[in-house]
Amino acid sequence: LIIGGGVIGLSTAWQLATDGVSVCLVDRGDLGREASWAGAGMIPPGAPRSHFGSATALEQLAGLSSELHPQWSDRLQEETGVDNEYRRCGSIRLAQATPDKQALAMELDRWRALGIESIELDRKLAADVEPRLAVFDIPDSQAALLPAEAQIHSRKHLQALVAACRTQGVALLPDTGIESFTREGNTIVAANAKGASITAGQYCITAGCWSGKLADDLEITLPVKPIRGQILLLDGTPGLLNRNIYSGIRYLTPRRDGQMLVGSTMKAVGFQKENTPATLAGHQ
Repeated sequence: LIIGGGVIGLSTAWQLATDGVSVCLVDRGDLGREASWAGAGMIPPGAPRSHFGSATALEQLAGLSSELHPQWSDRLQEETGVDNEYRRCGSIRLAQATPDKQALAMELDRWRALGIESIELDRKLAADVEPRLAVFDIPDSQAALLPAEAQIHSRKHLQALVAACRTQGVALLPDTGIESFTREGNTIVAANAKGASITAGQYCITAGCWSGKLADDLEITLPVKPIRGQILLLDGTPGLLNRNIYSGIRYLTPRRDGQMLVGSTMKAVGFQKENTPATLAGHQ
């Protein structure tokens, strides 16, 4: 039983079912309609295997993800016919203030130590790589190119994952929120939703920021909490930008059809998901 139907839950269900495991997946709402639905779909480069000895666990995970996503996307499209629009687009990081410049310099040192290709850009080079940046005054050492960054269309990726799970016989139960567990000693014997209990040989919690609440019932501490990020989706012209552009925590992510994602913020406001007028105005 997999509890949580976002990208991680659906991916886990599909792989297990492909390996011959009988899988049921439940979600408290519609499948994939929380953080996975709103995600911009960037896949940053991570440490290659040759540098795992000096990489953190997160840097290793990013490296494996960057390596495996092209194969994963090909498999999904072959099985479902859905193109998740994976492409290795690259990204440009801009530092527009002194603290940002210092942070970018540290990032460049770290990328190089991990064997991640990164190129410092001056104004001319930045404009050569991404012509729309020509209007910005970019001093030396305040921009960097990461050629290996990739992206997917998060909603098409979810569509493909749901279709792949159905193809492999995963039992998908949306609108089935697990509220508690029944245990015998240290063994879970059932997961309880309203009006129903579900039994399984193994239980996997992939419920995102709700995972901590579920783990509390098992007397397990998971330091996971909700953070609201606000994002804007604009219509645009294909090719206006070709790469993901970052400045601090703000970013622009261009999609194949010309749409542009503008994000994001990070604020601890509990489970509130609504956009605020002030933040949307700031994004514009």
